[in-house]
Amino acid sequence: MIAGSKVYNRLWPVLSYAKQRLSFCMPSNRDIILSIKRMLQDVELCSFGEQVLYVRNWVNTNSIHIIDDEHDRYAFHVPAAIEKLYRHYALGEGLPHLSCGPRAQVMKELLGCLSIESRLVDIFAIREGRVHPHTLIEVLDGANGRWYLHDPDFNVLYVDSLGVGVSARDALSNDIGYCSGGCEIESRKNLDNTIVRLFSLGILYKYSYSGARSVFLCASRSSLDEYIVNDMGCRQYFRTYIKERDFDPKIEYL
Repeated sequence: MIAGSKVYNRLWPVLSYAKQRLSFCMPSNRDIILSIKRMLQDVELCSFGEQVLYVRNWVNTNSIHIIDDEHDRYAFHVPAAIEKLYRHYALGEGLPHLSCGPRAQVMKELLGCLSIESRLVDIFAIREGRVHPHTLIEVLDGANGRWYLHDPDFNVLYVDSLGVGVSARDALSNDIGYCSGGCEIESRKNLDNTIVRLFSLGILYKYSYSGARSVFLCASRSSLDEYIVNDMGCRQYFRTYIKERDFDPKIEYL
């Protein structure tokens, strides 16, 4: 039973990714993506930085962070979330209700329209025995091979003390700040709390969204054996929580 479960966890990212890509092949979903791709191509965005900033701000300003029944109906179905964003942008319909994960997933998909590589990452804090996760996105600058950590939920790029963009790995071991690039920052107080509390335990690279096995880069070894209370109200090790969060990711150490 255990062996079968391990095989299932290894195969599921591939199957999940294939299912997601097939959903984008449906005519209605494909048409929305093509419309957004044309919209992005029509905007004069000369540099890599301008392209990423525009997409991040577009996702943030055409949605609102609300977690409720409406959010749960479509937020984690990426094609549906993208359609909601575009219908607000193009037709003035109501702002879609999205949280950090869906916003990052949508940003990843739209960056793909511009042939920009990106990957989703989760960061965590443990407070009063409970895990508080947050989802971000790293974007690859093909010109210099560097990853830059963006947060479409707060609408910022994370930077070092010199104002230079950092990767998620850099953020674990250095003091960081943020830059909005002239865009409006959403919920600055929560953003400040995120910087103080959520860049200490480790980073979950969610490669499952590209059909591969995810990796948890652990910055605090002792945290893996810390007891937490999961969403079901059961006690378990943080290590087990990580294993269950994204199809048994590989654990590596900083």
